[in-house]
Amino acid sequence: MVFMHLRRKGNDIEYIKTKDGYETDFFTRDKATGDVKLIQVCWDVSDKKTFERELRGLKSAMAEYAIASGTIVTWDEEFMIEARMQRSGGLNLARIADSFDYP
Repeated sequence: MVFMHLRRKGNDIEYIKTKDGYETDFFTRDKATGDVKLIQVCWDVSDKKTFERELRGLKSAMAEYAIASGTIVTWDEEFMIEARMQRSGGLNLARIADSFDYP
């Protein structure tokens, strides 16, 4: 679902495995503007270990590619992880349940 949305918006899409061995689901580049985004997708990040794994992969890619922000897309967990995201700096949260208009 997320992949198809990104493709329809005219993005080149890649999967990333960083030099540290961590994974990020989507590295996208807008074909028209050249804007790049890092996006991690996880259905449920309510478990602390799952959240930390997803965050670690995203932060590793942000550092390796010198990208100032990244997004974690979840199904519907905005309130559960909002405080953790605010402490993480440079990261955004988007819910699939609301829309696909994430940063």
